[in-house]
Amino acid sequence: MSRDLISCQEEVIEQLKRAVKNNELSHAYLFVGSEGMGKQATAKVFAGIMNCLKGGCGDCPVCLKIQHDSHPDVFCIEPEGNFFTLEQVRELQHDVRLKPFEAQTKVYILDDVDKMTAEAANSLLKTLEEPPPDVLFVLLTANLDGIIPTVVSRCQVVRFKPVSSSGLKSLLMSKHKVDESDAELFTRLSGGNLSKAIRLATKEPGLKRRKLVLEIIEGIPFSDGIEITGAAEKIIEEVKKPLDELKKEQKAELEEAKEIAVSSVHATRIKNILSKKHKRRLNREERQGYNEMLAIFSSWYRDLVALRETSNKKLLINIDRSDLLEQQSGQISSSAAWSAFEIIQETTDQLKFNVNPQLAFEAMLFELKTLSKMT
Repeated sequence: MSRDLISCQEEVIEQLKRAVKNNELSHAYLFVGSEGMGKQATAKVFAGIMNCLKGGCGDCPVCLKIQHDSHPDVFCIEPEGNFFTLEQVRELQHDVRLKPFEAQTKVYILDDVDKMTAEAANSLLKTLEEPPPDVLFVLLTANLDGIIPTVVSRCQVVRFKPVSSSGLKSLLMSKHKVDESDAELFTRLSGGNLSKAIRLATKEPGLKRRKLVLEIIEGIPFSDGIEITGAAEKIIEEVKKPLDELKKEQKAELEEAKEIAVSSVHATRIKNILSKKHKRRLNREERQGYNEMLAIFSSWYRDLVALRETSNKKLLINIDRSDLLEQQSGQISSSAAWSAFEIIQETTDQLKFNVNPQLAFEAMLFELKTLSKMT
């Protein structure tokens, strides 16, 4: 990892260790930082510090179970769909009152807490105000403004510093053996997001998706209705492909969990936790796939706007396709490029509300085809 990221995580972990040592722990922490900053990984290390006999060694059975989401007293909870629901918080409140199976401290790691409904946030507030003595909450967010102030006030806020573009570029070159030009491209395509940049550098699907989208964009002005429908189908297929492999991994994880269960009750609990986690991850991976596709579309039309308005190639995200961008910028008006960008954003918003992805992408591509004729 880059020095920026390592120093940030190490600084937070040392801060938490000092709090434990000096008996200055808060009952609730709020980790704030952009995506890819290692907030959840640090939260799991914190859970290990609280329960490992060696203070979070990372190698003992306690630490390993925490890392693999199979510890009976450490919970990683994410939104159900687009939001944290009141039902999720009530389930948490019921579980909080139960005694730990084996841990000194039960730890609840709540990711994306800015996505809580108002009812869920207000209900959680009651638990944060009067938590049991053997319970620790770690809330994670990339959007502090999305959390009601009363919840923030009940937590110790810990901020994760963003990774610099130069640090991210250096990381891709040194750790992932990416050449300088690709490292520059991946840094720009990721918008400085560490996890996105690493996925582009190390996992083939990211580059395959980009190639597919750019081929579709290049062909939009010349496509008929059948070809537009086919292009939408290809996008859906590309997003669905990795999910089959993920399902196999999840099945293996369930089998492995049975082997490490300490009792039949523990086994049932792990199965329930993992089943919910697997379902959420499949949904999240599918949504993320569509968002990645749309982000590629968005970056392209954003570049067209930049060229139309400034003619400055240094502002481009898709720097490796500058010649094609320059060609297309002469074939579309500034207002049409802006409209295309807005249409893609609208499609992104629509997919948050469980619309049919095939129909959403078809509608978007037809609108982009119409705009491509506006010079």
